[in-house]
Amino acid sequence: MPPRRKPAPQATEPALVTSGKRTRSSPGQAQQTITPEATSPPLKHQKRRNAESSTTSTTSHHRVSAPSIDTRWNALTCAAWFDSYVDKDQSEKDQIEIDGILRFCEDCGLDPSGALVLALAYKLKAASMGVFSRAEWMNGMQLLDVDSTEKLKRKVGTLEALLKDSGETKEIYVWAFQFGKESKGRKYVGVDIAKGLWKLLLSDKQLYRHVDEFIEYLDDEEGPGSNVKVVTMDQWKSFYDFSTSVKDDLSNYDESSAWPVLLDEYVEYVRENR
Repeated sequence: MPPRRKPAPQATEPALVTSGKRTRSSPGQAQQTITPEATSPPLKHQKRRNAESSTTSTTSHHRVSAPSIDTRWNALTCAAWFDSYVDKDQSEKDQIEIDGILRFCEDCGLDPSGALVLALAYKLKAASMGVFSRAEWMNGMQLLDVDSTEKLKRKVGTLEALLKDSGETKEIYVWAFQFGKESKGRKYVGVDIAKGLWKLLLSDKQLYRHVDEFIEYLDDEEGPGSNVKVVTMDQWKSFYDFSTSVKDDLSNYDESSAWPVLLDEYVEYVRENR
């Protein structure tokens, strides 16, 4: 009896290493070794993405908005600002007097005898020279939206614009007559105050004529102008119209028009002495 043959050992299918797992290959499929690098992104790319993600996260958590500046007018701040210029020794605590106004002008960089202070007094509707009342200050500064020295400095351009606007200048001019009176009961201003206000308000030679010549006429001690001691409201308003409408050579001045005697005498004097 012939010896039995041992059955041939079955071939073991090769294992494919894929991230530590065994995978059977299909019949006839070429064997392929897949390494961890082939199934996952390179390490350096992972690090880059992680760094970018970390940066984005950090930026989003630490982004801080710029603080906004509160520019709203504040009554308490404005009142404290007013009180800082009230002289401790004065009896009236609801007004800033001349010494306080001088300190205020110095802090704000304003000429106390300049046109800008006059424009500011107009915005405050100040009733008289050398005094700002608490009510005038609070109401006027609120209209200007100002409650501190720094804010007022930023409003200088607004005050300058008032003096360059002919319409606004005329309103300031009419108001200035009341402002220049020494007392409310009077119906005139002193001639020296009138001359000072003319120099401030009518300083633009291209818009206003005869100002310097008229002041010289009033200053001439030997001329008829030296007799003028006060200026009435009618004379005050008429001089504004005179300075803006009458030519330099006075050729269009009509004596039959309703000009005040003061201007008739001035024109006559100039014509005789040219």
